[in-house]
Amino acid sequence: FTAVDKIQLSGNPSRYRLVSSRYYGINGVRIDTVNGAFGMQPDVVAFVNNATLPSLNLNNPNQFVYV
Repeated sequence: FTAVDKIQLSGNPSRYRLVSSRYYGINGVRIDTVNGAFGMQPDVVAFVNNATLPSLNLNNPNQFVYV
């Protein structure tokens, strides 16, 4: 993920949350749905390697696009 990249998600920012996480030993930020299908656990949508919570904002149109 670089400054010119955008992550495309469905719906709107309120459907997602950012979570500090590790994946195979790499620090980053996980993008989860707020609620999973049928009220189940949230779904993991993506993982952004080496990102930090302060560096990403679901409401930033330079980072995220919603369709």
